[in-house]
Amino acid sequence: MKILLTGFEPNDDGLNASEILVRSLRDEPPKLLREYSDDIHYKNHARGY
Repeated sequence: MKILLTGFEPNDDGLNASEILVRSLRDEPPKLLREYSDDIHYKNHARGY
């Protein structure tokens, strides 16, 4: 199983919930997701992280 979490660059006002969520899950995954950490791939479509 592979899991892809994607985010997008912020709008003109600098806010973007999807990017914030992806960064948060990548940097501090909740306990429930830690067992799947090898299967999760994080992608920001514009920034390529």
